Amino acid sequence: MNTTDKIKKLFTDAVSIAPLVYLRVVFGLFMIYHFVKYYQKGWFHNYYVKPELLFPHDLFTWLPRFGADITTGLYLLMPVLCLFIILGLFYRASTSLFFVLNAYFFLLDKTTYMNHYYLFVLLSFLMIFLPANKSFSLDALFKRVKSQSEVPGWTIWLVRFQLAVVYIYGGIAKLNMDWFQGQPMHYWLSKKKHVVLIGPYVEEKWLAYFFSYGGVFLDLFAVPFLLWKKTRWPALVVVILFHMMNSQLFNIGIFPWIMIALTLLFLPTEYFRKTMSVFIPSLRNEQIVPTGTFKKKGKNKVEVVKEKLQPIFSVSKLTYGLIGIYCVFQLLVPLRHFLYAGNPSWTEEGHFFSWRMMLRDKNPNSNIKVVDPKTGKMLESVLMGDYLTTSQKNMALRRPEMIQRFCKYVGDKLRKEQKYDDFEIKVRLMASLNGREEQLLIDPNVDMSTAEYNWQSSSWIMPMKTPLFGSPPADVLPQARKKNTNTATTTSNGRVRQQIIRR
Repeated sequence: MNTTDKIKKLFTDAVSIAPLVYLRVVFGLFMIYHFVKYYQKGWFHNYYVKPELLFPHDLFTWLPRFGADITTGLYLLMPVLCLFIILGLFYRASTSLFFVLNAYFFLLDKTTYMNHYYLFVLLSFLMIFLPANKSFSLDALFKRVKSQSEVPGWTIWLVRFQLAVVYIYGGIAKLNMDWFQGQPMHYWLSKKKHVVLIGPYVEEKWLAYFFSYGGVFLDLFAVPFLLWKKTRWPALVVVILFHMMNSQLFNIGIFPWIMIALTLLFLPTEYFRKTMSVFIPSLRNEQIVPTGTFKKKGKNKVEVVKEKLQPIFSVSKLTYGLIGIYCVFQLLVPLRHFLYAGNPSWTEEGHFFSWRMMLRDKNPNSNIKVVDPKTGKMLESVLMGDYLTTSQKNMALRRPEMIQRFCKYVGDKLRKEQKYDDFEIKVRLMASLNGREEQLLIDPNVDMSTAEYNWQSSSWIMPMKTPLFGSPPADVLPQARKKNTNTATTTSNGRVRQQIIRR
């Protein structure tokens, strides 16, 4: 059997529907918890209602922004839809509408980006096409869909593929010199003296190396070890411990817990059928396997034998094509940062949608001012806090293209107000990556109110020249820094120093 036939067999073989039912219920429960928590904590209001300016993702700047009441209503509709998904009621309509709303809020503002939010959007998209409501659902109970206990294998393998992308590309992103030298892991661990077991050792460099190299190994090899029968259970234990440790070390919300729950989908489908048959009577019967008659040739005779056949589903060429397009997209998009010059952890170009998780720590110092282009005299200092929320400011300060969009917004506002006859907006943004000495992130001589950001590398983003251990060269330091006249404190002229949240 060649590779093509093996893949076709994985797509068409009948498997138990139990893992899809599990996915439907678990995903819905996590999403309800997620959205309700964001609303109760007031984070939803701070992210989507309060800000004067939002930063939509590229290609989605056309997304409309609604008033407070409509925005709140749309947000609160999502946990209701999740309840419908859990119950399997109007499943196709519920998953479709949930995906649209989930994607809308995700794409509306880059400053809220986290990798697991992107995963939530992708899973909500896939669930539209998965027949997860054909068992243990109200749709099946009310005869809205035909109940069935088996589904084609591609429905399970597509979800596994998506989870494998998260793990493997997360490992590929860690294949860089900073990570192999224990940074930024050593810096993060040094602040975790309160963590059980590892607290007394967090300042030891060997522990940083252990977590750094262990993280790469787990991300790259967790999936093959989970799929191989001989290593499946030890790998599952290690993965669970890994995510539990991450939940204690880093502020990454429900990501570790939902990844534990989703990783169980790599277990054989029969494990789910046997376990869930306690609650779902329709899963208690063994799979019905038809019998076929074949002629088996021996050396001197032809023997007629009966063998069991694996039930198969018919999969259309359109389905193969759409799955192929989706998989190619997921494989190529995370690699687009190779199209840009420079370190993506520094420039942030190609960072989104690439599963670049927990790779950098930045400490920016910013000074944004409006100046007279003829005299160079400062007309006013721009305080980001006057326009952005704290969380927006924290994220924007480490992403040059967000600073460009912010300055363009301020410039357009000043021109509309006709406050000055002529002006430029200059940015002096110093940043330190993974413990390096700080250097300029943005060219301080460029008028950022007119600077353009495009698909190609932007010339106003300063290349990172600071080594991990050593001083930056003079050409990436402003004159004031060379004279040692700058400070790292907050001052009245709008200078901001902010520890960035890692996402």
